[in-house]
Amino acid sequence: MMNNTERYQELLVGPIERFDQRRDMFRRSRYDPEWVERSNAFYGRDKARDKPGYSQAYYALVDAAWYVEDFFAMGTAGSNHRGLYAWDTLDPELHPAGRVDGSDPVEASRKIKTAARFFGAALVGICRLDQRWLYSHVSDDIAREQMPLEITEDYRYAVAMAIEMDYDFIQTAPTGGSAAATGLGYSKMAFVAGLLAQFIRGLGYQAIPCGNDTALS
Repeated sequence: MMNNTERYQELLVGPIERFDQRRDMFRRSRYDPEWVERSNAFYGRDKARDKPGYSQAYYALVDAAWYVEDFFAMGTAGSNHRGLYAWDTLDPELHPAGRVDGSDPVEASRKIKTAARFFGAALVGICRLDQRWLYSHVSDDIAREQMPLEITEDYRYAVAMAIEMDYDFIQTAPTGGSAAATGLGYSKMAFVAGLLAQFIRGLGYQAIPCGNDTALS
């Protein structure tokens, strides 16, 4: 029986080149003339109206749910890894006194997974980082800039987390309820990733928190 690595290798039919984030549908819709008009309709806000799921109260819920992502992370805008997605700690006074022993992979994984679930992750797993899944370039939609993405070989592992969204609200798509559930998921993602990265730094190691801004997720 094949293990996961062997099964993965069997599916490869040729070299895998890193993907340019500007080519994904979210970024393309903001600059490709064929898609800009549709993008404006997608990202535009309907006027609040007297209809279930479209009232002002629902739109207030949407704005509140997205608040952490939109103003303290901005991963969906690819905005140069700021705020909760900053690659370095935002508090220069926080310097770990030393490094927690990480030679036992089972114990090290237990610490990371326990912290991730404590911060709010529904699922968490750890694997070796395959740099082919990293973007070759990232797009900053705020500054309208594109830049190469380079992560050194020092980063050898990836922590993958799942953030649960409200099932009942998601089923109401495309109402304000589903948009609020999505926004809250993105805000929680930034919150959990930012806190977990800071926890790992506190153990004496480097950590890069990621949203939609670093790798194909």
